[in-house]
Amino acid sequence: MVTQVPETRPDRNGLSWRQLSAGDIDPLLALIEKIQTHDREEERTRRADLETMTRQSWVDLAADSRVAVDAGGTFRAFGRNAFRPGATETVAVRLEGGVDPQWRGRGIGRELLAWQRTRALENIADLRAADPVAAELPSRIGGFVEEQVIERSRLYEAAGFEVTRWFLQLRRSLDHGRDVPPLAVDGLRVEQFGDHLAERVRLAHNDAFLDHWGSTPYDEEAWRSGLLEEEAFRPAQSFVVIDTNDPDEAVVAYVVNCEYEHDWAAQGFTDGYTDVIGVRRPWRGCGLARHLLALSACAFADAGHPYATLDADAENPSGAVALYESVGYEPTHRTKYYSIDV
Repeated sequence: MVTQVPETRPDRNGLSWRQLSAGDIDPLLALIEKIQTHDREEERTRRADLETMTRQSWVDLAADSRVAVDAGGTFRAFGRNAFRPGATETVAVRLEGGVDPQWRGRGIGRELLAWQRTRALENIADLRAADPVAAELPSRIGGFVEEQVIERSRLYEAAGFEVTRWFLQLRRSLDHGRDVPPLAVDGLRVEQFGDHLAERVRLAHNDAFLDHWGSTPYDEEAWRSGLLEEEAFRPAQSFVVIDTNDPDEAVVAYVVNCEYEHDWAAQGFTDGYTDVIGVRRPWRGCGLARHLLALSACAFADAGHPYATLDADAENPSGAVALYESVGYEPTHRTKYYSIDV
């Protein structure tokens, strides 16, 4: 069953609610930019992000979105439930959305969150019905809130959500030399990321993140749309460690780096961003991540950036935060994850 959102007559706030469609990118982006600017959010949404969302086969905008439109046709609030099939740890639905700052305090956010929560239960039921693995997994509903966005935190807390995870943004200066520690394991080779390595990196990523909180394995479509076709992805600044002793030359570690140019104006500087770094468990403790971070720093510096940035789960089981701090990264921003187990 799907909780439909038909066209409605204006509500008490003079807003009409309806579902999003692929043709709504421009007004939706305008609303998101207004929200993120007001809330001083670190990560900004691009048109490309919304275009990618409409192309992904598992995204059903009509069923999993809701938007409030005023009498003049301007978007004033939106909500979307996001998830990816194939969970192996927890069936999770991520709540996204916001309300135009000028329209807050009227109960719009509460109404939107209530609809998202109801729809999320249907999402979870559908995922479990379609996947026997998912049918046996625990489930949760949650949303990310940057620490300074007090209004959204209060909204979640009033609805019974609790902070269950913290995520850190960390940054390091790139003016401290270019020392790259040597690989301490025989038989390993480092290559710049190339199309011929894309599938092996996908397999390595799925294996490396099996023990990471909230991780869902990538299938080929999600890997392509989420990485290979990402306009910010920089293959020339990304690196792969290959085991030459393996007949298939398996990837044992990798770093995927990006340049999120749309963030630079708001943050006041340019940077290279490490989107994901992973080391397969048998190879952890061998200095591979440290080597890849150093290579990344050199690549970012060569591109003219003063800083390197990344995000990390504060409770990462591999001890990643301690590693990042040991090579010069410092926490600069925090994001809360609010959730409810269902």
